Amino acid sequence: MATNILLLDDDQRMFQAINRLVRPLDAAVLSASSVERALSFCQEYDIQVVIVDLNRRDIDVTRFLCQVSRINRLTRKIVLTSFAELDSTISAINSGRINRYFTKPWDASELRRAIVEELGEYQEQEQATDKLRHLGNRAEQAEEKVDFTARLLDGTAAMLAGTRYRAAISIFLQLLEARLPGSKAYARRTSRLAGELASAMKLPVNQREQILLAAELHQIGFLALPDELLRKTHSEMTVSEYMQHQQYPETGAQVLADEGQEDEVVAIVRHHREDMDGDGYPRQLVGGFIPIGARVVRVAADFVVRADQVGRERALLEMQQAGQEVYDPQVIRQLVSIQESANTKVACA
Repeated sequence: MATNILLLDDDQRMFQAINRLVRPLDAAVLSASSVERALSFCQEYDIQVVIVDLNRRDIDVTRFLCQVSRINRLTRKIVLTSFAELDSTISAINSGRINRYFTKPWDASELRRAIVEELGEYQEQEQATDKLRHLGNRAEQAEEKVDFTARLLDGTAAMLAGTRYRAAISIFLQLLEARLPGSKAYARRTSRLAGELASAMKLPVNQREQILLAAELHQIGFLALPDELLRKTHSEMTVSEYMQHQQYPETGAQVLADEGQEDEVVAIVRHHREDMDGDGYPRQLVGGFIPIGARVVRVAADFVVRADQVGRERALLEMQQAGQEVYDPQVIRQLVSIQESANTKVACA
């Protein structure tokens, strides 16, 4: 299969730069200065990767990316921009399903590595699609078409949702890190602990995956807050500032909602600041009405923050003292068990 990369850009220097980057890959770079020409390339050739400047004011980049997906849903998409524009980035993720985001001036080695990884991802998805098609033929022959089709659709939806969120993680954490240094490492640590808690609670595998994704994305609503508010602690905020801050889970959920359709990841992001007694935000849900994933992420997120501030033992004690008014007792029990196990391993070492 020929390797084809499409560049939508009217700058000849950009075409030359990308061409130099991919020369060792034995890939053909097709350059188009207009959407019409770019889409004709997509229809004529098997395009594995599309690269486009998000800030092209003369074209609707999001609409273009959607059209690319309709021609070939496997095509990987990389966008370049000279600044981090939140609205257009959100629109591109939710509608165009971009896979990588680079701000200018971009690093040549990082961009080349990204292109190589996206080409590999395209090949893997193509093989998975072929395998599903083969399984579909076998299922039809076995007269299990109805059941197989239902399972196939469920699996495909889950795969696409996971792909979209992984793209969002890479993009949004990059943007948030630029405004709030350390946020990327914090998100990774929160996700890791949330995964340990979910495993200890023996939650289903698909639910654990959703919790991992939501834990990494739970702070993306911060991108809508002003810089001066991001730098303040709760005690330093005015009443109006605190009320504005409390909207970040709702904002994050709205960003992730795909054309109005919500799933477990969106629900976790929206409700990860709810308290068990109903005093949390943004919806003041109580107890079991709070999604279990949100209760897990709440414990993981709070513990990571407090452990950095006062140490693990003190953080654990404080959260136990907060009790079931704030945290799910089942999740706290698993946190205690995980920390005790970690302490035992350190002592034995």
